[in-house]
Amino acid sequence: MFTTGDFEIAVRRSTETAAEVLNVSRVDVWLVDDDDDDGETALTCVGHYTRETDAHSERKQLVTQEYLTYVEALRTHRAIDATNAHKGPPTTELSDYLDANDIGAVSDATLRSEGETIDALCYEHVGVPRAWTDERSISLATSPTSRHRRSPSTDES
Repeated sequence: MFTTGDFEIAVRRSTETAAEVLNVSRVDVWLVDDDDDDGETALTCVGHYTRETDAHSERKQLVTQEYLTYVEALRTHRAIDATNAHKGPPTTELSDYLDANDIGAVSDATLRSEGETIDALCYEHVGVPRAWTDERSISLATSPTSRHRRSPSTDES
């Protein structure tokens, strides 16, 4: 089992590797938690990496009531590939986030445990739209979440 420090190191290394391999500007690791106290799904970023500045950040949370189509797509699809993130569901409802970060294309891969989506790896291409290829699947092997169920800080013992 990972300790909290091991998990954070693994997320940092994974996001850096994925950004390099996929040639994307931004990579996020999100925990998808359907067990929020108020019955809502919580999307919590446990790792964000920006390649151009070599900077890491974490612990932001999205208000999922604003992104119902996107959250449902995370639950029901193994991947979301949006060549043009500003057109077509499910990513159009993320327009404020996309605009604020100049994101033109996204590719999300979900990780599952016992049939439930527990994590999402989000690859964000800054600038113009981008066609995604199967290269994205390479980065799944770098994900710390592919090796365990949850970060220790969110595990229920």
